[in-house]
Amino acid sequence: MSSSHSSSATNRAALPKEGPFCHCRRRTSLTKAWTDDNPGRYFYRCKAHGFLVWADIDDPYGWQHRSL
Repeated sequence: MSSSHSSSATNRAALPKEGPFCHCRRRTSLTKAWTDDNPGRYFYRCKAHGFLVWADIDDPYGWQHRSL
């Protein structure tokens, strides 16, 4: 099956709201990126340290930026 524009990044309901633990032992939370490089992409963020890991496995494509 080929990958299309229906990436897991756009399906927030399918992603757990709480992510892995940060190295500081805090639970991370699901957050949406609004950067030019990763528009609309979800990641897990530590409140103390910021970015931890991408919640999706798809690289961003230009359509995310155009859809905003």
